[in-house]
Amino acid sequence: MITDIIGHIIYAKRSIDDFQEEDNANNEIQQDIDDINITRGKIKELIDNGVADKVDRGIPVPHKDYKPLDDIKKEYESYFDEESGNNSIAEALTQIDEYLEGEIKSLSESYSSTPSYPDKSQDEPKSKKEKFEDSDEIDRGSSEMPSFLDDTD
Repeated sequence: MITDIIGHIIYAKRSIDDFQEEDNANNEIQQDIDDINITRGKIKELIDNGVADKVDRGIPVPHKDYKPLDDIKKEYESYFDEESGNNSIAEALTQIDEYLEGEIKSLSESYSSTPSYPDKSQDEPKSKKEKFEDSDEIDRGSSEMPSFLDDTD
């Protein structure tokens, strides 16, 4: 009886831990998606406000407008080097945006909006009744009572 209770407690604790781990993973994925969306918003602003075009043409831009571009250039420097083949900052930003869009799709596929619960039938300890029903000692096919006086054995 006590071992059954302990088994149920251990199973419940394991289920809660599994749920919390999956929830933490989902929170991390959501944070990554949020960060990517912030970067994509900055890219959109840099292109829409003409900052990328102005920098390409050598026109000075205020520091507050250039700072987001500088941060993105540091984070994704390979998109801005000669080997990238990008001819302009706007082109590099567009490619970064496309890359980030793919990252969001990839992260979204691994994100579980509803944490899955473990299959109780596999891990949960069996009750005494289930153990008895599953045992090989019961012959369910015969309704006859064994006879102690039967000499056929």
